[in-house]
Amino acid sequence: YSEENKNIVSVDNTGKVKALIPGSSFVVAKTKDGTNLTDTCYIDVIDSVHVTKVELEKTSMDLNVGEDNTIIGIITPSNATIKKLKFVSSDNSVVEITSTPRDTICNIKAKKEGTAYITVTSLDAPTVSVVCNISVKPIPETIIKLNKDTVRLVVGGRDTVKVTITPSNATYQSYSKNPKIANISDNGIIEGLAEGKTSVIVRSTENTKIADTCIV
Repeated sequence: YSEENKNIVSVDNTGKVKALIPGSSFVVAKTKDGTNLTDTCYIDVIDSVHVTKVELEKTSMDLNVGEDNTIIGIITPSNATIKKLKFVSSDNSVVEITSTPRDTICNIKAKKEGTAYITVTSLDAPTVSVVCNISVKPIPETIIKLNKDTVRLVVGGRDTVKVTITPSNATYQSYSKNPKIANISDNGIIEGLAEGKTSVIVRSTENTKIADTCIV
C-alpha cells in the first residue's frame, strides 16, 4: 500500500507503482498472517522534462533516384522524458519513409525525381518541429569509354586498355566476342591467344545497351 501521500503514488496488489504527481512518498509491503513483517520503498516522483527544441543533423539533402539515406534528429534538452520523434513525408511518391523511426532516427528512400520535405515533430511537444528539404534527381546517365579503339597483338602478346565510366560508382563487365582469339581481364589486360580478329567489349551492368568496343 501507499503510505503518507497517497495522491503522489498508487500501488496495486502485484506491486505495480504508478506515479501520479511530483513529490515523495512511501510504498509499504506488509504480511497478512499476523506477523506484521514489513518493508518500505521510498519513491521520489519528479516532473516530466519536456522537449523545447528539435534540430536535424541535415536540414537539406540532394539524392539520386533509388538512393537511401538517414534523417537524424537532435532533441533539446537531451534528458527529455519522451525522446521519440514523428517523421512524415510531404510526398511518399518522391521520398518514402522506409523504416519505423528509432526514437530520433529514420531511414528514407528517394523514389522519383522531384522535391519533398520530411517534417520531424516531437511526440512530447507536437508544436515543436523542424523540416528537412529533399531534392531528388534522376540517376545520372552511364557513360563507358575505352581509351583505345583498336589493338594489334602477336600471339601471346598483351596490351592494356583503360576504362572510364561515369558515374564513378557504376559497374561494368568486360568480355571477348571470341575468347579463343583474345581475352580481356577485369583490369583491362588484353591477351592475344590465336591469329584472327575479334572484339573486346565493356558493358554497363545497370544498362546493357551502354557499351564500348575495341577491335583486336
